[in-house]
Amino acid sequence: MSKYILWDLDGTLVESEDVAFKSEIYRHAGAKLNLAFHLEPEELAGHEGRTIFPLLLERNKITDAENHAALYNEWYEEVFGLIFSHADKIEPRENVCEIWRKCTEKGIKHAVVTSNRSDVAMAYLKKINLLPLCETLVCIDDVSEPKPSPMPYLTALKKLNISRKDCLAVEDSVPGITSAAKANIYTIAWVKDSRHPKFSIADFVTNEIDEELLIQKLGEAENGSPFRE
Repeated sequence: MSKYILWDLDGTLVESEDVAFKSEIYRHAGAKLNLAFHLEPEELAGHEGRTIFPLLLERNKITDAENHAALYNEWYEEVFGLIFSHADKIEPRENVCEIWRKCTEKGIKHAVVTSNRSDVAMAYLKKINLLPLCETLVCIDDVSEPKPSPMPYLTALKKLNISRKDCLAVEDSVPGITSAAKANIYTIAWVKDSRHPKFSIADFVTNEIDEELLIQKLGEAENGSPFRE
């Protein structure tokens, strides 16, 4: 049975989780709909439109639920139009392309589990030349419940027809780590601040990874990852 690494996209494979960048996009999209932007950095990291928009409405004291769906759709399209227009400027996270190539040479396969849209995810992977090495994508389009629900990772297992013992997940945010851990998948938190206690739900927390570490952890992954309360 092939071994798989299930990668988060934003902030893990590509440098797209920059708070200033996300804030500017949400601020610009909100301004088009007369929505002021009053969200904190920690409310953005690892979250996507379906979880951010209710907060945006709450901060703007909008309670008219009747118009929420139409307003959300308009805002969502504006946000992703801006994100997609910046796809050609995206850069890979350090050494990630080399890791993918070296793991592929050793017979390890890659898949992406993201809260981004499929068109944006494919554009990002194409830009950093990893799309040909990606076995499958699970995007926000594919699930009814985004991260931190386990559904994205459970969907990946089903699409790839593999068990939890055949893979591990690499994430950079609390919602993503929680999603993978709830799916009982061995989870690596690849984060800048590896000492922060909020990442302790992961099986392994580090600020550096390479193919040798991933191969070692794939061996440990055969025991799974019980979700930590």
